[in-house]
Amino acid sequence: MLDYYEVGYKNRFTSFMDGRSKDSFSKLVHNYTKDKYMGIRHLLFKKYLGEVEVTEVQSKAARDAFTDYIWNLVETEG
Repeated sequence: MLDYYEVGYKNRFTSFMDGRSKDSFSKLVHNYTKDKYMGIRHLLFKKYLGEVEVTEVQSKAARDAFTDYIWNLVETEG
């Protein structure tokens, strides 16, 4: 843990990616931006959106935005 506070924090986004490619990470993120996962509605969507469903276009836009955001942070650590 001490290593993280001394130098590890400088590569925290790279560590978060855990060696995944951008495409692989994007596919993983998409599981969390879909309205439903394995037929069950995400609780955050249910809590904050009520009965409004997240469309596939919205889901992909959120996926792409988050993926690009994290990827840009990874590149700044390089």
